Amino acid sequence: MNNALMALVLMAAAGASAGEALPDWRSSDESLFEARKEFAKSDAELLFLLMVNRQGDVVKVKLLKSKLDNDRSAMMFRKHLYSAKFKVAKPQEPDYREFLYPMDIKTTVEY
Repeated sequence: MNNALMALVLMAAAGASAGEALPDWRSSDESLFEARKEFAKSDAELLFLLMVNRQGDVVKVKLLKSKLDNDRSAMMFRKHLYSAKFKVAKPQEPDYREFLYPMDIKTTVEY
């Protein structure tokens, strides 16, 4: 009984991970280097590279640079970027689009 249950769980996990593989990042090293240089001069605290599918859903996020002291905060913002929505792709646009996203974080605490 346990062997059958374990086999069923493994098959379900294999089927769930067999989805469409996302492409590698296409942005050149030179363009990312320039983006990091511009980011260093800006007031933004985080710089992300986002991959967006045709429907406008964020499917891949990469943190390029952070000015925050706390890496945990940067990862929290990274996680929430998956809920962002972009415009639907036009027919002539590729299936996956890449965007550089400098994030300016304004935090206030009210008592």
